[in-house]
Amino acid sequence: MRRYTSILIVLIAFAVSAGFAQRSANYSITNYNIGNGLATNKIHHAVQDSLHRMWFATGYGVSIYDGFKWENIHLTDNQNNAGFKKIIFDGRGNTWLIPVVSNHRIKIDKGKGWEDLLIAPGSPVESELINDGDLLYSKGKPVLLIVTANNLYVMISNKWTRLPVKEEAYRSVEAFGDSFFLAGEEGLSVLKIGDNGNPVITKGFAGINTPILAIGHIEKTSPSPAILVLGHGWAGEIADGKLVKFDVNMMVDETRSMNFYFITEDLRGSVYFGNKLLKYSYDRESGSLSHLSKQRGFTSDGATSTFVDTEGNIWFCESSATIQATPSTRSPG
Repeated sequence: MRRYTSILIVLIAFAVSAGFAQRSANYSITNYNIGNGLATNKIHHAVQDSLHRMWFATGYGVSIYDGFKWENIHLTDNQNNAGFKKIIFDGRGNTWLIPVVSNHRIKIDKGKGWEDLLIAPGSPVESELINDGDLLYSKGKPVLLIVTANNLYVMISNKWTRLPVKEEAYRSVEAFGDSFFLAGEEGLSVLKIGDNGNPVITKGFAGINTPILAIGHIEKTSPSPAILVLGHGWAGEIADGKLVKFDVNMMVDETRSMNFYFITEDLRGSVYFGNKLLKYSYDRESGSLSHLSKQRGFTSDGATSTFVDTEGNIWFCESSATIQATPSTRSPG
């Protein structure tokens, strides 16, 4: 099995600088790790709850930060010693924890404590690293999709279906409405639940059939999804079913040892994308591309995931064990 990467959380708080004409910003960088609140340096995912607290899926369980203090919840045991890959708040008061490894247990908190849920119980489940997962509701029932390198696991009305796929056919998933958008080696696909209750996959959404590294949903008041897309050497956005690529020249090294790719947008409309080796910011207004590297005060050149909170802060999970709080200035270009 491939090795897990130790990850350091970096909070990037943005403040607009009047000293630049083109929306440049000063980065105030605060690092968090075991030395100042966390129970582990294996941090896999960040998300924010309705109380504006930050939650982190970790190799220890869950860590929660309210802006003043940390709470670390120990949820690993002899049935899951790798921790959790992702946290999902389903909008109905339930919290879902997706494990790092596919034959480990999902955790669900419905307000009465943590419950265990096996992926596809009663059938053989390969021990694979989980690439991604997401959840939606159909006819009042949760539909959960788990993505690994070789399989899709779909839970519909508490019944599981395993769909074998080509290796790395799908790396990333985003739920929108009644659909799951899947990105990977086969491009961009859509999974829906058919009238017979079975999952149906349609390939080539927005005409994309070439490999995709990551996708990210943009919250917009539109009946059709707005999706950020990260490809090999390019990034862009799908709006109204059409792909528009950003006018940038950049490189994102493909690292098959782990599928840590990300793309997201902040509250100002700037886009952040990369993987654990390289990360960039793209300013839509000026068209400038910046490499967010150690030379700019970050603890590493890349990141494994990122999240934008309701206050506009950007939370990066970086592959570094160095503690530092170094302000850095980002200028266009």
